[in-house]
Amino acid sequence: MNMYSENRDCSMYLGIYIAERLLSNLFIDSIKMPINNPGYDFICNKHLKIDVKASSKRYYRKPCWVFRIKFNTMADYFACLAFDNRDSVIPLHFWLIPGDVINDRSALVIKERSEERRVG
Repeated sequence: MNMYSENRDCSMYLGIYIAERLLSNLFIDSIKMPINNPGYDFICNKHLKIDVKASSKRYYRKPCWVFRIKFNTMADYFACLAFDNRDSVIPLHFWLIPGDVINDRSALVIKERSEERRVG
């Protein structure tokens, strides 16, 4: 067992140990890259490079998830997996975002939608 698989406070725990393991079952005929492969984590069956990002819910002004993109221009897609928290690691949302939409950013922030609806 790797050190990051035992340390819930390590960013690699949520990103590699949890998210990549979950998503390896989602991508059919994908090839998982070695840890610390620059730019992407999987090559899927259509030879597209996918970078996996994970975040637990944070609370600033509103609840949100922050995904570090780091100006990555190598990935064709970013697979962003949002978790409730680091303790229960319950996945709440999954977004598959084209790289050319967000690769010019250092980070992507996705805010939780309010369930309130206005009538009228």
